[in-house]
Amino acid sequence: MLKTEEFALQTSSGRITGLTNTHLNNRPTVLALHGWLDNAASFLPLISHTQEYNWIAIDLPGHGHSEHRAARSYYHFIDWISDLTAIVDAILASDVFSHVQNSDFILVGHSMGGMISSVFAGLYPNVFSKLVLIDAAGPITEPEDYSVEDIRNALDSRQKLSKKAIYIDKKLDDSNSNNASTTSVQLGYKSRIHKSLESAIKARKNSGDISYESAAMLVERNIKETENGFEWRIDQRLKTFSPIRLSEPLAHKIISSISVPTLICLAENGLEQVKQNLARFKADYQDASHIEVIGSHHCHMDEVTSVSRAIHAFIESK
Repeated sequence: MLKTEEFALQTSSGRITGLTNTHLNNRPTVLALHGWLDNAASFLPLISHTQEYNWIAIDLPGHGHSEHRAARSYYHFIDWISDLTAIVDAILASDVFSHVQNSDFILVGHSMGGMISSVFAGLYPNVFSKLVLIDAAGPITEPEDYSVEDIRNALDSRQKLSKKAIYIDKKLDDSNSNNASTTSVQLGYKSRIHKSLESAIKARKNSGDISYESAAMLVERNIKETENGFEWRIDQRLKTFSPIRLSEPLAHKIISSISVPTLICLAENGLEQVKQNLARFKADYQDASHIEVIGSHHCHMDEVTSVSRAIHAFIESK
């Protein structure tokens, strides 16, 4: 029976939460990064099928139970690398994860988490001993035809969201005087509220190629019940467009700097963009193998047996 525990780490990127299983001495530790708008529960099926490893599945900032970015900040892709650096530092300094010091440390990423993992492994090649990418093969880059209009649309998406911001007035001192100075503090953004948990799960299922059971795992960690209904926990700023991306030449240099053995699990019915990325970056990897696994983009949840066997064989290989 799978037993996982909640954990929280205080990092320079804020409070990071996640799920971990029972720690085994002298067994590899796996740090797992989920995809965009998912959370640590994305890896529950894999953890269940590979309990011989010490899993640390995190909620990236703005996802699950982790802290959101500060007010008036946004989610640039390169900042995820800083977040991961802070998370690794916190893990290595934590008594809870002291076993990491004496074990192989493996990085696993799905989708956006895989993009982050590939860039981190290129920039910091000595932190992890192996890299696994699940329906991911490298970062999204700035296309050659990137235009002024694209940048404007990205910035406009922020302005559109700013109109949904929620503020409260807060006194600047403890005085009860009517003349006390106040400031507006942003609490977050208005988001869709579902009348039932079932409604939220169906909405998540319908937004992507994912089973009801997997959608339920993700939603239960990404939602909170309020007096008005069920409200998403995720930071709404994650849905705005980024005006900044890595250039194509720089992305190739980063991928070519990945020196650790790498496994790329390509979903048979996964995202076409991932297949295109693999074609673009395949020659850059120093030591990579790729396999096709059954399933769609969330293959590690819906077709976990196929993916877990591939990961187990890869981790155990010398």
